[in-house]
Amino acid sequence: MFTLHLRNTITREVNWLQNDLTMAQVECRYPNLRGEDTKLEFRVRNILGDLPLLCSKDRLTFNFFCEQVKSDYLEDESKAAEGMDFDTTIQLACIEIKRVFKRMNGCAMDKKSNLEHLEKEVGLHKFLPAYVINTTKQETLHSERGDLTEQLRATLEGSGAV
Repeated sequence: MFTLHLRNTITREVNWLQNDLTMAQVECRYPNLRGEDTKLEFRVRNILGDLPLLCSKDRLTFNFFCEQVKSDYLEDESKAAEGMDFDTTIQLACIEIKRVFKRMNGCAMDKKSNLEHLEKEVGLHKFLPAYVINTTKQETLHSERGDLTEQLRATLEGSGAV
């Protein structure tokens, strides 16, 4: 289920490593391993397809996989730009903001000062892909985020999750 992969940060080339390779064998096969443009990453490679079952049986692996997917989504602009519409992107960002700041009451993120603090101190790059931040006007981001945060707050309060 877990494996290592090499990723070239410039060319975006990815090489999945076999589990039975020693580091000496990896260094022989990939001589540029020690270069600054190559990252060795620990990854979840195979998921059996039933995420709720994985969540109930192995919460640690499930959380690791979720963080991996989120990281890929935020870092790889080409994948995010291909199939994700703007509203879904903003919804995912709002849900992640609520998850990260779960101890904050539902109305706190509606205040403009708190949203500005989030933007300046934490950074939107932790919640939105770079292409959205770079191509969207700030006013549009503020209004969409405000509308969706209000909808999400109402939904969460109705379910008792806030």
